[in-house]
Amino acid sequence: MIIKKNAIVLLAIAVITGCTTGKVGCHWEPLQWASPGAPPAIWHDKDFLAAQQAGSTCDWSRVVGFAETLIERYPNEGVAHFLLGNAYLEQLQYENALPPLRRATGLDPGSVQPWFELGLAATSVSNSEESVTAFRKAAELNPSQPVIWKRLAEGLRIQNKNGEAIEAYRHALDITPNDAELWFELGRVMNQMGWTDGVIQALQRSLSINPDGKHPTTRILLGHALIQQGKNHEAESVFRQGIRIEPQNAELWVYLGATLFNQGKREEAIKACRRSTDLNHAGAAVWYLLAAVYQDNGMEEETNEALKQLKRLDPEAAKQFEAMQQEASPAQAP
Repeated sequence: MIIKKNAIVLLAIAVITGCTTGKVGCHWEPLQWASPGAPPAIWHDKDFLAAQQAGSTCDWSRVVGFAETLIERYPNEGVAHFLLGNAYLEQLQYENALPPLRRATGLDPGSVQPWFELGLAATSVSNSEESVTAFRKAAELNPSQPVIWKRLAEGLRIQNKNGEAIEAYRHALDITPNDAELWFELGRVMNQMGWTDGVIQALQRSLSINPDGKHPTTRILLGHALIQQGKNHEAESVFRQGIRIEPQNAELWVYLGATLFNQGKREEAIKACRRSTDLNHAGAAVWYLLAAVYQDNGMEEETNEALKQLKRLDPEAAKQFEAMQQEASPAQAP
């Protein structure tokens, strides 16, 4: 069904609205397309209607065929190029999706969907510059969609424009303030900038919305920020909450050990650190953390054992750790 309202044409078409760059399944919803004046002939073309029908069943190869025919017939109609780009994108053929989506944005620069999907395709081929440009334009055209701001923030982070990324996340949170994942992402980028107050506020908000969330990084980052502010008792509570949810998470046990050492609870700290090594999946990251914690607390034998395990699992990381040890050691007199 095609409806004309205030010079905006609404039609049913398959569009990606999910939060991942990969295929998110067939999602059929109305598409807003800026089409000034009377709807062009393409809206009533039998191949256009057939393309919509094929898309409604996720038959993307047929959509490609219909779209190519429509482009030959209507080379200057942006929606025909969008149909082709969208079908390629749904099939994860990102390089093929880019040219028709670029053409669609050039022909109909006032339509949101081609800009958004151009951003998705560009992201998937690691073209962060084009993706950020596309998502900025999509956000300008439709600032009420949090997924656009989230995608823009992700692209800005790839470009190390963390300050702008924070603003984009805040725009998304103004629209959906109870999105725990968005608060987590905001906290994570603030952590990269060393804004401990912001990290604590964002991650506490994330956990208040979803206290049972099985995302250990949330509690690890929150606990680490609290440790940096000398709030070891609060950090201990955060790590213990995480362990109650995921008792097999070795990193949480190491961080718990670290904050217990900071509070002078040496025996409890050693038990927590040893617990991390009892877990079958204790990997290089865990041994690196253990080596650092043991070294900070003057436990030479334990540090050397952790370093031995680290060398076995990740020789390069072990070299980095040893280099840091040498830099931290006072210079020897000749």
